[in-house]
Amino acid sequence: MRRLSALLAGYDQVAAHLRGHWRHWYAIVQVHGETRNEKPYYRKPSPAEISVQVGLVLTRGATAERTIPFSLQQTAGTLCCPRHPLTLAQLPVSSFAKGRSMSSRNGFIETHIYDYILANSLRDRDELKRLRQETRAMPMGGMQISPDQGQFMGLLVELIGAKRIVEVGTFTGYSSTAMALALPADGRLIACDVSDEFTRIARRYWQEAGVADKIELRLGPAVATLDGMLAAGEAGCFDMAFIDADKENYDAYYERCLRLLRRGGLILIDNVLWGGRPANANEQDESTAAIRALNAKIRADERVTASLLSIGDGLTLARKR
Repeated sequence: MRRLSALLAGYDQVAAHLRGHWRHWYAIVQVHGETRNEKPYYRKPSPAEISVQVGLVLTRGATAERTIPFSLQQTAGTLCCPRHPLTLAQLPVSSFAKGRSMSSRNGFIETHIYDYILANSLRDRDELKRLRQETRAMPMGGMQISPDQGQFMGLLVELIGAKRIVEVGTFTGYSSTAMALALPADGRLIACDVSDEFTRIARRYWQEAGVADKIELRLGPAVATLDGMLAAGEAGCFDMAFIDADKENYDAYYERCLRLLRRGGLILIDNVLWGGRPANANEQDESTAAIRALNAKIRADERVTASLLSIGDGLTLARKR
């Protein structure tokens, strides 16, 4: 543990440098050969979990801009990158003590119970299974929604008889595929994202699942895309919206999607529990504060009937009155 503390001892300097140049960054830790996506302040890893590869994925928005590999130097007690001027001398172990989960599975219930839910509920498809596997192997794979959440969202599409859906944040396409599979033959889904890299994977699986003709991808900042739809007279024309993008803009997405929905339409908002951080008043980072504010706003919003569910990393359903 002493060596680990030394290896993970200058974090603040590095974090300040990275935050000055990059909006988001993720530490990647190899754990027994399985890549796990760890955001700063995630948790304290046990000595048994630490392998010999650590890296950083630097991102702008949802696009991975650069991956920096690091190696553990036993003699110097530092994390070094051969192709980057920084030498990581810190990253204190205590910095990993706080954290959140992403929504690739429900982290609020025990594993064996979650496994039981999947075994007795999930009606899987080969395309969805392969998409999960491919995405899981990516550095940012934890951004993918869980299979039970995807199936639940498909059920909601059928329950409200949705024909037109807008999605804010597509990533590799799991949620859009799950919803499009539940749409009728004449249904349409507008997928908004900023990443051509990630949505290339989505487009491939849309084709394989036979739903590519139902989905229109619009690349660019989602606020501008949604504003363009409203300017084109599409207010009140959508049955359902799913929001799963940068948390700082959640309120802007919520307001625009609410205008796009018809009365009785449904907004789904992902990551509203954010690993439990909104419930901790000491957590005041920008993303957590934005989610906390939106959760409180929706609770008091007379324009909707809403419920916050503990599926995945928290899913809010808001029906427009």
